Amino acid sequence: MLKDRKLSLSPICNKLMAGATPRGVCVDCFDEDERMFQIVKSCIQIGERLGPVELSDKSGILLKHIKRWLDLGKLG
Repeated sequence: MLKDRKLSLSPICNKLMAGATPRGVCVDCFDEDERMFQIVKSCIQIGERLGPVELSDKSGILLKHIKRWLDLGKLG
């Protein structure tokens, strides 16, 4: 039932979503989220240690997305 699902906003398009998604974005934003993630991932060199702000500066991707990926365990 809908009343059992938590409502949230997709962090990319701000559309209302019902229920959790594995990536934390709506299905319409999945490809864009993956594109941004790959940019960030390509900015990390083996053995390099960057904080979230440094990674955001280096990649040009907003800090809120990097923090979300850290929270989801995709980075770090």
